[in-house]
Amino acid sequence: MRRTTRYIAVLSVVLLATLSIAATINIAGDPYYLLFLQSAKRDLFAAHYAQALRASSYGLVYVEQDRPIKRALIRTEAAECAAFGSSEGMGLSPDNFPPAAARCQSFANLGVTLGGFEDFIALAALLADQQHAKRLFVVVSPWFFRARANTRWTQISNDVVRGAKSLDPAGFLPALADVAHVKIGAVSEAVSLYYLPASLASIWRGADPAFKIVELTARDGAPTPGDAITHPDGSHVFAPSWVAARHHQAIEEAHADRAAFAPDIVKRWDGVIERLRERGIAVTFVIPPYHPQMWLCDRPSVCKAFTDLESEIVALARRRNVPVFGSYDPARVGLAADAFIDLNHIDPVHFDAVAGLLR
Repeated sequence: MRRTTRYIAVLSVVLLATLSIAATINIAGDPYYLLFLQSAKRDLFAAHYAQALRASSYGLVYVEQDRPIKRALIRTEAAECAAFGSSEGMGLSPDNFPPAAARCQSFANLGVTLGGFEDFIALAALLADQQHAKRLFVVVSPWFFRARANTRWTQISNDVVRGAKSLDPAGFLPALADVAHVKIGAVSEAVSLYYLPASLASIWRGADPAFKIVELTARDGAPTPGDAITHPDGSHVFAPSWVAARHHQAIEEAHADRAAFAPDIVKRWDGVIERLRERGIAVTFVIPPYHPQMWLCDRPSVCKAFTDLESEIVALARRRNVPVFGSYDPARVGLAADAFIDLNHIDPVHFDAVAGLLR
């Protein structure tokens, strides 16, 4: 019995020591920014990047930490107008979208890659707290009317909870539950042996190579063809190599579930629009077109899904007296295949065509 007890005690000590070592390494390395130490470093970098971006003449080389950066951009300089969207809307600016040029003395593009409903709630609430913004252009990606369409919003999870409390009370408890799940997951990752190799590799590499601030010396003058650009107003220019490759790439096949929408999220959008209006911010919807190949309707269910979603967006806008520009159907805005980089990205210079269709 004593031998068994001693064995269990030794095993417990070894296990505790192993987990302690793993936790120390995971907290120090943390390549996915799940824990406090590296997250704090990322947020500090984002603040420096946003300040350098606003101070630059032509912009900076784009880096992938776009959610913390766009959050920092809101805090760095108050803008009268802003745009939000996923990558479809990251290129919108007063230079290519006449309604923004006509109505905005200052502008910030807050679009983020794979942005969704949760990202919008977080960033729109921060924008409203600045008490300076008057207009918000929302470039409506088709997944904006589903909850948790992806998990990237967890990079700013605390802001999602605060945003829900401010703009989306119906979503507050679900957001709180989601964030609790994220935090519990982060704690489990801290002691995970599975996570250990990536953490060791992160420590070995040293400073994250993505944490670089590279200023442009000419407008749209990417240092290399593979570099995308963020302009001083936060708007995005795709990497020249990606744009150049558009004539040689196969167009992704769309699926009907991309345009699926949940009625409860539509109802929550209704409330969010009203609460923003109460805080002095008018919303404008911008519907970005999808590649003409999709609209050949080889898969009729896809065309129907996008058409039904667009009708739902327009109906919501009419209920709330919200202007709507554009259409998922490129024929309605006069754009052909050569205006597109891929299935769901027009070259940003063609946002003026989208502005030509006011619903």
